[in-house]
Amino acid sequence: MTDHARADRTKSEQLRQRSEEVGRQLASSLHDLLASMPEQNWRPQALADVLGQTVLTTGRLLRGATNPNPLGTLIQLPGPQPLRRCVNAAVRAGGDEKLGERAAKAIDAFGELILMHSGGRAEFASILSTWVPESRREFEMRRRQAMFRAAIELKGAQQEIEVLSAVMALSDARDGIDLTVIQGSLGVQRHRPGVLVEVGALEIDLESVEDAMRLRKRKGTGPFGLGALDKYCVNRPATVQVHKLGKRARFSLADETFGAESTVDYWIAHHHPCGLELLENLEGTGEPYFYSVVSFPIHKLVIDTLVHRELVSEKEPWLMMNWSIGEEAARPAQLERSLDRIETHETVSITGYGSQHLRLPEAPNYVPLMRDLFGHLGYDSREFRHARVMIEYPLFGAQASLVQPVRH
Repeated sequence: MTDHARADRTKSEQLRQRSEEVGRQLASSLHDLLASMPEQNWRPQALADVLGQTVLTTGRLLRGATNPNPLGTLIQLPGPQPLRRCVNAAVRAGGDEKLGERAAKAIDAFGELILMHSGGRAEFASILSTWVPESRREFEMRRRQAMFRAAIELKGAQQEIEVLSAVMALSDARDGIDLTVIQGSLGVQRHRPGVLVEVGALEIDLESVEDAMRLRKRKGTGPFGLGALDKYCVNRPATVQVHKLGKRARFSLADETFGAESTVDYWIAHHHPCGLELLENLEGTGEPYFYSVVSFPIHKLVIDTLVHRELVSEKEPWLMMNWSIGEEAARPAQLERSLDRIETHETVSITGYGSQHLRLPEAPNYVPLMRDLFGHLGYDSREFRHARVMIEYPLFGAQASLVQPVRH
């Protein structure tokens, strides 16, 4: 470890210790001050009426003062100025003056911490959340939701859910792995007229697009003899345009409707006999990965893998998040893309064997579609292990990859 790294670690530990000390002082002094008031109704609305503050402020005050984690206290509490107003109001309402003075000193120490280590209250809370995982998750979710709303306004469109499902089974000749992929963009809606709307983040190789589109157009048929995939749509089936990008293809809505009546669904399926090598990373680690690039405001992203028990590896699947740069997807073990890696609290869940684990409230026809697919391919869903990653408000401009090791 370099001297600079050692100094940074020492500084970080000192900040954490000092923050814990100030958090304990604040929680204790504020709790005692509130307990000294004649009015003992500790509900946000009642306390707001007594102190003459907003319910939002008193709610944060109560959560912070009663948080057992001193760092959580500093994250939950409002800023120094609202706290000073609350303390002054508590003293006027009959709280002990000496306890009010003790709380004021703790608030001053809180303000000094913010000024010394960050540019403001929100930035300081972000630093503290590094040491409080539950607060970090809440902090990230609020910011991601704000990004989602901003992206809707900028893009003029949104999508409820994106589904990517990959099924892996040994080929009939047992000399390779057959790969079948179902992709769904559901609840896609244009908010403003004239906006070019990408159908989720469907982005696949051109050969698969041509095969899938040709099958969709054939009257009364669809991929793998399922019949038209449109029957699995809850909203109006989308009509799309295909945009070529190198060897890849992207989809956009072909019509010009907007508002509530523009809401559509789109399913597409493609099959690769012995095709797993198409998605293996190039470093030869034997870890296929299935990814979605979030280039559109999506409320929820779901990536599923279903692996036949003969292919289940001792290595567990895992989630990789990267910032999307250029046309090339980030691959597992690609060291040059490690700088693009995004920390995230989401993980991969292994739910068990069988299609019943595929249920999604936002996609009620997803399970019937997959059961029909399994029936046509001659698969028994009870022989396939299901893994899922679900991301609410995925980061705009990110690549989410479910890395799924398989036994060779």
